[in-house]
Amino acid sequence: MATPPHYHGHRKRLRERFVKNGLAGFQEHEALELLLTLAIPRTDVKQPAKALLERFGSLRGVLDAPLTELRSVAGIGEMAAIGLHLIREAAALYLQQGSEGGDVLRNAAKISDFWRMHIGALPKALLASFPGVDCFSVTEEDGRILLSPLRLSRADEVRRKLEELGVTEADVKDAVAWARRHA
Repeated sequence: MATPPHYHGHRKRLRERFVKNGLAGFQEHEALELLLTLAIPRTDVKQPAKALLERFGSLRGVLDAPLTELRSVAGIGEMAAIGLHLIREAAALYLQQGSEGGDVLRNAAKISDFWRMHIGALPKALLASFPGVDCFSVTEEDGRILLSPLRLSRADEVRRKLEELGVTEADVKDAVAWARRHA
């Protein structure tokens, strides 16, 4: 009796890994393969997944790509392209609903997730107009939402890391005072 090819059961193994650990330990093409299995039945999706990543650079790039460009990739038909857009839109709705009704402006992670999802929907040509821009500040003026390009300084990176670690301004003052006493 012949040994089955290595790819037999691949979809099932991907699903089992996901159920057990989420996307932890998945390579980017494997995560995309798993998504494609939802729209492309009984066909190997590894090559289309790799082709999409090659063309669009990342999973984010794939999810942000226009339907016509997705369909131009070998192995990606209308249903797969629509499925990828549906996943992105469902994720945006999820983030939007998570930001409603609470004090979102006090939760930097929620703000970041929400805007990252929506800024990613801007055309790449528009984003390319801002080389070196790290993020956008968001303000409201006369009922309009304004996005202003920002470039983060090294100090901002340090402040963000300190905040992430839970280090307060008082902690820093205490540490500097201790260092001066023991220098």
